[in-house]
Amino acid sequence: MKARVIRNETARFENLVAFHLLKACHTWTEFIASLILSLLVFAGCSGPECREVKPVEVVEEELIEKIDDRLDDIDATDEQKKAIFSMVRAFMPEYEANRTKMEPKINAVLRELQKQFPDRETVYYLFMEISSAYGQFSYRFVDIIMKAVPVMSHEQRKELLKEEMEPREPFEGSFMLDRSVDVFLFQIEASREQKQLTIELKDTLIAMSQPLQKELERLRLEMIKELTQENPDREKIVSSLAAYTRAIQKFAPEVISYYLKWHAGLKPSQKDMIHSYIKRFEPCSTQKD
Repeated sequence: MKARVIRNETARFENLVAFHLLKACHTWTEFIASLILSLLVFAGCSGPECREVKPVEVVEEELIEKIDDRLDDIDATDEQKKAIFSMVRAFMPEYEANRTKMEPKINAVLRELQKQFPDRETVYYLFMEISSAYGQFSYRFVDIIMKAVPVMSHEQRKELLKEEMEPREPFEGSFMLDRSVDVFLFQIEASREQKQLTIELKDTLIAMSQPLQKELERLRLEMIKELTQENPDREKIVSSLAAYTRAIQKFAPEVISYYLKWHAGLKPSQKDMIHSYIKRFEPCSTQKD
């Protein structure tokens, strides 16, 4: 029986020309924290057993379509669209090469987290390696953006980024997350002590992330503001991106340590269930039919 598939709807370049620069960096540098919360959110959900990795041709097609919609919003001309689409298409081979290079490292993290006794140093090392690599790769986004800047007028760029200038409130929890935790604890038949520790894990992660989220939001707005200038400064944007990555990397050790402490308190059968959730994040190509 073939594994059921999670449709990976996130085209990491969907906002490339729309200047949503931070999404790509954010997605990977917060890998561990988002994985832990995702386990709680997805717990109890039947169905998906793996992650589909879209062919680069499909990513490109969907990306072009989304960029086209955004360019329509600022009344871009056919010539402007053609120039921007050309930049995106020229960049896709580099995107594919980087995705191919990073996939084994991401899979290595997932495999380590599926062990009965994950090694903290291994998880931390891989996380730092992945986040650093994607932090460096994000500078290539900046290069593409800087090429796109003269294609659009200053007024078009400001209009394109208008919504992005609005401050975002930090995530402080939600009803859905709380109910997902309840389902998760029920499914693993958690003891009273495990329930208490799990809720503590959730609350601690959210509380710990508040200063981080505020700092990331400050850096995001700093970059967006620079991109709205008539002549954006590449070095200022790169500097903010580097600070963005460093802020998350500084946060990572505590998150990893707290997760492994919680994981160590589970019974083998409970760990197996957790590992089945983690396995859903693996590419379908690595799983047998």
